[in-house]
This record gives sequence, C-alpha cells and structure tokens, in this order.
Amino acid sequence: MSRPWEPDELAEINRWRVVPDRLRHWARTEPDRTFFRCGSGWLTFGQVDSKTDAIAGGLSKIGITKGDRVAVMLPNCEEAYLGILALAKLGAIQVPLNAYLKGEFLRHQLGDSGTMCLLSDAPGIAEALITTAAGLFVAIPAVIFYNQFLQNIRDLAQRLDTFALEVGAQIEKTFT
Repeated sequence: MSRPWEPDELAEINRWRVVPDRLRHWARTEPDRTFFRCGSGWLTFGQVDSKTDAIAGGLSKIGITKGDRVAVMLPNCEEAYLGILALAKLGAIQVPLNAYLKGEFLRHQLGDSGTMCLLSDAPGIAEALITTAAGLFVAIPAVIFYNQFLQNIRDLAQRLDTFALEVGAQIEKTFT
C-alpha cells in the first residue's frame, strides 16, 4: 500500500506538469543539451526556448492570449513542434488540424472550433485564402512559418493582412 503524498511533494510534482516550465528549466540549466531533431538538424533546449519565446511573443502581439484557440495545420516539421510549445507558453489552446483539409471540411473545422488564429505553412495558408475567397468562412489572422521555401512564402505573405505581415517578420527573425 502506498503512502499519501506530502504537500511539498505534491507542489513539486504539480510544478513539473507544465511543459513550458520544464522547457525553461532545462534551457537555463543545460542550454546546449540536445532536445529534439526534426529533419536534418538537432535543436538544443536553449534554441527551442528562444524560438518559442519569439513565436509566443509574435502571437501575443496580434492578440492571442491564454485560453484562445489556435489552429495548427502543419505537417510533422520543426515549426509544428515549436508552434505547439509556443502555444503552451501562452496558455493558448492548440486545435490540431489535418494538413490536407480543404474547402468545406477546413471551413467547418475552423468555424466549429472557435479558432482565433491559424498557424500553417504556405500550402495551408493558400488553402485558407482560397477558402476565404470562396466565402466559406470569415478570415482569421494567419501566421506563416518560414521554411526552406522562404522566397515563395515571402511572396504569399505580401498578400496577407497587416497582422500576418507583422507576425511573419517576427518569425522570420527567429528562424534566420
């Protein structure tokens, strides 16, 4: 039979249940320790903490706060993981979406979930723009994560509203 938890033990356990706190701890104590790999390169705790702070700051700048729902429509990539961790830092609610959603299916998921913002790559943003142009849903702020197709994304970003341009510039600084 197990013994009851002491109050100070419970406090320590609860402190470590929050992912951003754990990330910040390891970024402070071992910033150069490798954390994860996606694609060809490894990221350290320090790099991940810094990049997710910048992304969270950009999202906060466009008004995303604790409890807001943010759709993440990305394939398995570095930006997806960084976006999810940034949302956790903000206390925002991640709404995971299949990266291949289109048209009415995409409109329904975004509308039904109460999403305030969409984190996606160029194909996802393009699909959201096409859906918007077809009048299937009211436009929501979109955030583009820059990747190896930076120039194509810059061209697309020029067509987005001022919110997306402001956040895109912040994210571009993070990944370069």
